[in-house]
Amino acid sequence: DYDGAIEAFNQAIRLGEPVSALTLTYLTAAHQALGETSVATEYARELRRAWPQFRADAALSRFYADKVVAQHVISLLNEAGWTSRT
Repeated sequence: DYDGAIEAFNQAIRLGEPVSALTLTYLTAAHQALGETSVATEYARELRRAWPQFRADAALSRFYADKVVAQHVISLLNEAGWTSRT
């Protein structure tokens, strides 16, 4: 439920919760999955600007037991213009 994920993250942000690299990762992926590429690209840029050393691929690979799910999220990030820096 990408719309639900976006709403949950946005509500948390409105309530003053911190925005983390993972917040931007999931917002990027959710918007990309919905075909909202321009919004996803902006979140990907913000992720790169705010956390230039963040390795979303490494983090997601650790979080998900099912590597197919991790790879799906990583693919959405890549479609939005995010690239991993090693």
